[in-house]
Amino acid sequence: MSTRGVPAAPRQTFRSYAASGFGDEVRRWEAYNAESLIALACEVRDTEPLRAKQTNLVLPRLQIATITGSPHHVSRSAELVERFPTDSIAVYVGLGADNRFTSNGHRGIIRRGDVIVCDADQPFERELGHGVSEFAVKVSRSELRESLGVEVAGEVSLLSARDNPAAHALTRTAVAAIRTAGSRSVDELGVLELVGLLAAGDATAPEVRHRAMARAHIEEHLADRALSAGTVAAATGISERQLSRIFAATGVSLPQYIRGRRLELARSILVAGSVHSTTDAARAAGFASPAHFSQAFQKRFGVSAGSVRRTAGD
Repeated sequence: MSTRGVPAAPRQTFRSYAASGFGDEVRRWEAYNAESLIALACEVRDTEPLRAKQTNLVLPRLQIATITGSPHHVSRSAELVERFPTDSIAVYVGLGADNRFTSNGHRGIIRRGDVIVCDADQPFERELGHGVSEFAVKVSRSELRESLGVEVAGEVSLLSARDNPAAHALTRTAVAAIRTAGSRSVDELGVLELVGLLAAGDATAPEVRHRAMARAHIEEHLADRALSAGTVAAATGISERQLSRIFAATGVSLPQYIRGRRLELARSILVAGSVHSTTDAARAAGFASPAHFSQAFQKRFGVSAGSVRRTAGD
């Protein structure tokens, strides 16, 4: 599949690194982590080399990474914090085997589907005895403060994506962001609000909490043509009037937001080459009118949906 001529998702940088070996290879893995995410010391077993891969999606206001690896141990000591401060909140989303997390007397086991929220500038250790498969999201405290108007304490929180709607929404968003990074822009403010909600809890302003959950509901139901202000308001537990007001506060109305996310979804479908026509892409993204979709697509991306489909099929 070629993406030549396909409009790129804006302001997104993709990078990746794979490690395999002992000694110097482990040091190179540590250096990549320090540069791309969070500086960690890595220890491996004498009998088993490190085999790991990290893929990073760098956005203007946050970073998302997917990490896989063989059994090893990582730690962020007070010395590493001093040498490589981040002033950030880190969120880890467990996708694989259980692993242990320790920080400032807090101990927990991260299981598949669990989410841990922590201050990246507090020392911690992780025992990845069965390997690791996870997503990580890193957001600076200053960004959370400026975007959400809250000071985040950064206390360690272990949450279940099965029981916590915000954790579930962030998990879905992180997975989708990495999988469609080349063709679909990430809703940065939506991710920021989810991280802020997870990190600040009850200190989060009600409008931020409601907007974050509304965005999550919209993202999960983009293909549903019945998606409307009424269905989103009902799912969020507020009135349509309140819903409209909290979206208007961001400078983007609710209908504009839904249309924008549907267009991004349609673009990722077209780039993947998984449909036979632009009409199929429009329907898969929740558009009732193919003609309206074509006009909106051209206006947003400066290229026709048909040309994107043809280029992706080359």
